[in-house]
Amino acid sequence: EWLSSRCENLAVLDLSWCGNYGKIKPSALQSFIETCGHGLTTLRLDNCHVATPAVLETVVSHCLSLKDLSLGNCHLLNLPDFNILCSLESLESLNLYRTMVGHTTIVTILCNNR
Repeated sequence: EWLSSRCENLAVLDLSWCGNYGKIKPSALQSFIETCGHGLTTLRLDNCHVATPAVLETVVSHCLSLKDLSLGNCHLLNLPDFNILCSLESLESLNLYRTMVGHTTIVTILCNNR
């Protein structure tokens, strides 16, 4: 809550390599995104252990201005977890390096973000 009240105009959030060893809980990130995600244009969660399916759902439903999403090496996400990203329509950049995303999902995401 303390941080959320200071991030009303937040456009870029990089939590890459954060959240390991339980320092950040997925539920805390979800709450933060629900409060401050409306203006996010860039979100980087590379190698972030709080990038869970529930967090991705929150990102998709609250970060409607998102243009740049990076989930590189988010090894806790499984093949079906990436399907929620097909709902995004404004992406200009997407990093899924070393993830388990499937070919069909990638094609759908690309088609929805022309």
